[in-house]
Amino acid sequence: MFKFRLQRVLDLRAKREEEAATELAEAREAAEQARLAAEALRNAREQAAAAGVPGARPVGYLQNASYLLAQIDQQVDAARQAAHEAEGVVRERFAAFATAFQERRVLDKLREKDHDAWRAAAVQLDRATMDAIALTRFTQPASPAETEEPAS
Repeated sequence: MFKFRLQRVLDLRAKREEEAATELAEAREAAEQARLAAEALRNAREQAAAAGVPGARPVGYLQNASYLLAQIDQQVDAARQAAHEAEGVVRERFAAFATAFQERRVLDKLREKDHDAWRAAAVQLDRATMDAIALTRFTQPASPAETEEPAS
């Protein structure tokens, strides 16, 4: 039976690849949530800016509206920055996943190579055994029962 000498390492690398894939999926989800939050804040800012009703407004109302728009702008900038940072995390996690995938794939190829060599050695051993049996039969003297001719 074939036994890969680095199977434990291969198992660990496969587990690390799965963990990296999970982390990548989580990072992508977080980045998508951050992008959606930034987009929602941009939309809220546009609606707040467009909500100005034509007509004369007191100065206090205009100052309050200006202050609220400035606050929303700060939140939009913070959300945009968070989305940008989340995309950076996605890139880092993708790089880690790609590395883990490549490391596991290298061991998979080594395992396949070792398995092919093991299979070739097993076939060679079978051939050598069959050749030895054939050679033994060929070189053995025939038994007397086999050499006698049947009486007619």
